Amino acid sequence: MVTTEVVLFPLKTGYNPDNHKTAAPIVNYTNETMSAVPGVQGLYSGLQLEDPSLWQLMCIWDKAQSHYDFQASDVYDPFLKKLFSIVDDTRRVSGVHIDFHGDILKTFEAPVTEIATLYFDGGPPQNYFEGAEECCQAWSKAENGPSDWALGTTYEDVENDGVQGKAVVLCLGWKSKEQHEEFNKGEIVKEYGAGLLSSSKNRTVWHVQFKKYQK
Repeated sequence: MVTTEVVLFPLKTGYNPDNHKTAAPIVNYTNETMSAVPGVQGLYSGLQLEDPSLWQLMCIWDKAQSHYDFQASDVYDPFLKKLFSIVDDTRRVSGVHIDFHGDILKTFEAPVTEIATLYFDGGPPQNYFEGAEECCQAWSKAENGPSDWALGTTYEDVENDGVQGKAVVLCLGWKSKEQHEEFNKGEIVKEYGAGLLSSSKNRTVWHVQFKKYQK
């Protein structure tokens, strides 16, 4: 099972990954550098639709230790310094590692990917994934449901509005953000949603149109 590094970067005002006069050269440098790191198997990135100042990066590693080895290498600090030249240092960068259940790559390759984070006190209950996966499978089989799904628990403890512990990240593939919004009006969301939400205290949801880095 691969490990996905999930990172959200707040960009400086006016910096856009598609603008060759601002962030694009740094984004290209980031992709080129990371794609050459031992253990990296894929890179997907895109702006959050709800807030285009947030750049989402998904790095697929063969295992988390490969990322830790990169962080301990001599090239890491210069790499990070250059990357952070486009980051708004008044806002927080968030990053976690996750081993996803389901097909994470297919969710990234959908036209739009929903990324939902569920926050728990301490972490999800022991039998959480039984109900959560039943929910995802039911939704993906429903008419106008998501094309693909993946979910997993963060390696790290995270905090959101006073709730602290390991979080669950859910990724769903959609044709559009509007398709997701329309699907949410259906009874099937309520019917199976309790298994997904379980004892979570808070949640965040956003959407990204990912692009896969090609060498």
